[in-house]
Amino acid sequence: MDTDPIRVLLIEDDPDDVLLLKESLAEASAVRIKLTHADRLSEGLKRIAEQKVDVILLDLNLPDGRGLETLSTTLKEFPQIPVVVLSGLADDLITTEAVRQGAQDYLVKGEINGSMLGRVLYYAIQRKQTEDMLRSSEARFRGAFDFSAIGMSLVSLDGRWLEANPALCQIVGYSEKELLTKTFQEITHPDDLETDLAYVRQILAGEILAYKMEKRYFHKSGHVVWVLLSVSLVRDIQNQPLYFV
Repeated sequence: MDTDPIRVLLIEDDPDDVLLLKESLAEASAVRIKLTHADRLSEGLKRIAEQKVDVILLDLNLPDGRGLETLSTTLKEFPQIPVVVLSGLADDLITTEAVRQGAQDYLVKGEINGSMLGRVLYYAIQRKQTEDMLRSSEARFRGAFDFSAIGMSLVSLDGRWLEANPALCQIVGYSEKELLTKTFQEITHPDDLETDLAYVRQILAGEILAYKMEKRYFHKSGHVVWVLLSVSLVRDIQNQPLYFV
């Protein structure tokens, strides 16, 4: 873990809970904590605007903020800062909705201890950084996909076109909307289809990571178009196949 302290802003109005959380944070020996406290949402948001904050510990019920509106206001004002929600009650519905809105975690005050709280804060920051990097990567990919001079597509495991960029649409003569009603098998020349499908089976079986081949598509007008096809498989974090690029 980093040697720099984690700058935590605690927004909590109950003095007893503040004391409990301070004691818990003091026990978090695995991480160094620099704590700032505000007892009003408005005061907390002002503090964030004035100083560097790595993570927010946010009570959902404050004198100037109630329930999930407190969370939504905080996320709207400072979407770049991870928020860990605090509540006096374990409520699965509120927990689910808080996470859906963007909270990194949901803690019940009576169940908090120092080591657990330190880990929660550390990993909340790490998850937020990862999410931001993924969004940035997705934006860069989207720009490259949409504006590439090379035909690019995303294809489902059963061959349905999921997305196609303008360059590919120009190559095969179909609009993206038209392609999305078809499979790649439908517009592949029959003499090339079995070779293509054999590679698909190999890549799904994990025997190869990617493949390239020259093949023929049928243009919408009916004539044959030769392409050099390059295919790779995207998997999820459990290594399960998602779609082809």
